[in-house]
Amino acid sequence: MIGSRDKTYVLKPPKSKHFQDIQDMIVVNGQLWVITSKVDQAKGVLVDVFSTDHRHIDSFYLCFPGELDLHRLYLEEICINKSEILLRQTDENDHYAVIKYRFPTN
Repeated sequence: MIGSRDKTYVLKPPKSKHFQDIQDMIVVNGQLWVITSKVDQAKGVLVDVFSTDHRHIDSFYLCFPGELDLHRLYLEEICINKSEILLRQTDENDHYAVIKYRFPTN
């Protein structure tokens, strides 16, 4: 914050128009999931999957209900356990909630 006697200003950086290609990396059931910056509002965020010997084995879109915003996804905490994704989200009043998503496993 910058202030003077009669005014106080809060400086915030502008939202980025560009993102790093890799948003996050998570180990899921012995595989590396790389969450990318590619977002399709209808499909979700693109995830690349790699094996333990560094081979690319799959890509898929991970879809969350509602509009997906990389600014929020990048700041949210994600935990994946077997067939569940736990995601900490905030609402418009900055109240926290933990949302659990389930996905099919082979």
